[in-house]
Amino acid sequence: MNVMKRASYILGCAMALLSCKEEQSDEKVSSDNAWAVEENVAPRKDTTIVYRWEGIGTENDEATVYYSGGKIVRGEAMVYGATDKSDIRFEFEDEKIIISRKKYTHKKRSEHGKSDDIELISKIEYQTDHHGNYSDGDRAEDDFYEILKKQIPFELK
Repeated sequence: MNVMKRASYILGCAMALLSCKEEQSDEKVSSDNAWAVEENVAPRKDTTIVYRWEGIGTENDEATVYYSGGKIVRGEAMVYGATDKSDIRFEFEDEKIIISRKKYTHKKRSEHGKSDDIELISKIEYQTDHHGNYSDGDRAEDDFYEILKKQIPFELK
């Protein structure tokens, strides 16, 4: 067997072995009504779902949500406005949800409306319980808990 055939054979075997991982993980990208996630697909072990994030930004924003054992663990979203963008993160713990948002603005605009030259203009972090009762931190002007509750299932069935 020449060197190229041997390398191709080894590469093929390695790819076959890597594709047979024992850990199960689902990744599902939703389309239109993301919160209706096709009857809430039953999770195997860990699940990642990308939801449409409606009612916050000006564009088609998305939230990536991570589930473990069928329950929401954390999520992250990038929300774009006309002149700014926000990086929103939320983590679910037993008794509380920690929500943080970093808001950025463009220092200058390019001819195509985009710029890599961005500046952090605000940073907030606050906590709420699983019923929406706020506690520690600076609550955002937008009620992200209500948006989360309406658009993203906290538990997969």
